[in-house]
Amino acid sequence: MTEEDLAMFTPPKACYSSYSRRVIYDINKYQMDLFLNIVNFAPEDHTLLPRKKSLIMFLDQHPEFQDVSYIHIWFRLADEYITRNHRKINIPHLVFEKACRNPTASTKMSFFQKNTLGSKQARRSIPIYEYIEDEEYEEEDSEDSEESDPSYQPRYICKMDDPEIQDLIASFQNFDI
Repeated sequence: MTEEDLAMFTPPKACYSSYSRRVIYDINKYQMDLFLNIVNFAPEDHTLLPRKKSLIMFLDQHPEFQDVSYIHIWFRLADEYITRNHRKINIPHLVFEKACRNPTASTKMSFFQKNTLGSKQARRSIPIYEYIEDEEYEEEDSEDSEESDPSYQPRYICKMDDPEIQDLIASFQNFDI
């Protein structure tokens, strides 16, 4: 691939952390035309929107080509094109299916719900932290004290038996919103 070829790739509208259909929705006509070098669309997919829909459905069925931007997807398809001795990949016309949204995890915290665990068991499942003096750690001495460093954070360990904290946790378990 020459530098002129690489220059043909315009910057994507966005580069996502993982594949989503938005990667394809963001493609413009020029960017879609770059795909025509390595893929064939069905004759009924002759405009941008039907091609996007067919490409989305193709990528849903072939996750090995999914990636974070249209450029990455193009290169994955180009690799397949080369593997197939320069034969274009056929993107069939598929009935477009809307994306299924996975139900999101509940954002309601456990202490807003009725106490279903025994209070002793509920108390033991929540970690409480206690300060540990630095002498307990064997570290190399440094010329500057850690306390003089503004980014210094004291070390903590889990402590489960602080009665004041346990009373606070128990009161939250009885709290209704």
